[in-house]
Amino acid sequence: MFCSGLSQWTFTISGYRHARHTKALVTTRASPRRDSLALCRKMRNDELPDYWREDAKTVLFSYTSLLTRTEAEACRTHLLEEKAVHSSHKDMAAMLRSKKSEDKDVIDALKVGYDEFMKRTMIRVFEEHGEKMNRCPKRAALCRTPRACLCPRCNHTWYEKRNTQPGIAHNVGKRSPLS
Repeated sequence: MFCSGLSQWTFTISGYRHARHTKALVTTRASPRRDSLALCRKMRNDELPDYWREDAKTVLFSYTSLLTRTEAEACRTHLLEEKAVHSSHKDMAAMLRSKKSEDKDVIDALKVGYDEFMKRTMIRVFEEHGEKMNRCPKRAALCRTPRACLCPRCNHTWYEKRNTQPGIAHNVGKRSPLS
């Protein structure tokens, strides 16, 4: 049969390789908690990995229940301003700007710039809730949603283990602090 040997082959950036050649490429992590703390230490020293923006956006948009009210409002305010800037109608831009938060804490959080706000928020969430976040069991990469079973970096899947995973991965992200 044509498909019988395909399970032994994997796709890599350089092309297809046989499974026995890829064992050296696969590394496992000891614990997601250790990885998130190591990432936080690197971020505090300004040694950010290339994928930090992707992880920060994942935290801001998929793990909203882990954000403080100020952080959620600051994210919402920034999005409203971005929409207003790119709006083609003046009335729509004015309406969007009127919905922005006037809270002093929100304005102070965004004064440092949106990238710095994302970094600070991601560091705080990783330090406080890093072990509870949904991560790839193979690479310990942060998944895009709390219930995702597909790693965004190595495409590893663990759908069969979805109902047996401990932690709060099943109820994280269901309620926003704004609701």
